[in-house]
Amino acid sequence: MPNSVAWLGWIIGLVSLGISMWQLIQDRIRQASRDAHARHLLATIDQLRTIRALFTEALDKGEAFKADADKAVIRAVAHNLLAAENHINAALGPGNPR
Repeated sequence: MPNSVAWLGWIIGLVSLGISMWQLIQDRIRQASRDAHARHLLATIDQLRTIRALFTEALDKGEAFKADADKAVIRAVAHNLLAAENHINAALGPGNPR
């Protein structure tokens, strides 16, 4: 009886070790996927900031858009880009650099 209990303990221990290792590997894969997704979102934010900077520069110089209606449209687009940046920041969560 004690010999079979010892073997059963070893078997349960090895199965538990295997399950723990499987969970660790799956967690590492998921973390890599989350990190890649966060990097893509950060790249999207950079692109949105670049476009917004172009619009802001065009409005500041006043050379490209003379009419007030054109300026209002560009200003609205720039504000919508800022809103999109904020939504992406919210999707990233508090732990990611911005």
